[in-house]
Amino acid sequence: NLIFRTLPNKNPDFKKRPDPANTVALGEYLSPGCKVCHSPMDGGDFVEGKLFSGGTEFSGSKGGTIRSGNISPDKETGIGNLTKEQFIQKFRFYGKPETQNIPVKDGEFNTIMPWTFLATASDEDLGAVYDYLMTQKPVSNRVEKFTPGPIIPKR
Repeated sequence: NLIFRTLPNKNPDFKKRPDPANTVALGEYLSPGCKVCHSPMDGGDFVEGKLFSGGTEFSGSKGGTIRSGNISPDKETGIGNLTKEQFIQKFRFYGKPETQNIPVKDGEFNTIMPWTFLATASDEDLGAVYDYLMTQKPVSNRVEKFTPGPIIPKR
């Protein structure tokens, strides 16, 4: 399902990278993956009024269901209370060797967020994504990020 949602359209609309001075446009350009994973969809279309509100489910990872977080600028359930620096530092944290390759046991939370890859993005690019996200509609949606599922014994 995820793979089909990320395939390009039959007639792709290639866009030129926006001027870095226009951080909101640059952030929009850099964040299509954010939108796909962090926005609920129904029948292949984004649910109106729910962009970036999280809750998209990814099942089967180590015996549970993972849900994407709310990255709308909602101050209660999203990232609305994060400063740009705090947002960037969340990504920088996963660039450290001690935060990579941590073993996860069956039934434990394991993110599918590509933190280590995104930790290599520039501060300017991450800041532009933050600027773009802060222009979006705040959506109140408290997300339970992980629900353990049945652990299937290994044979």
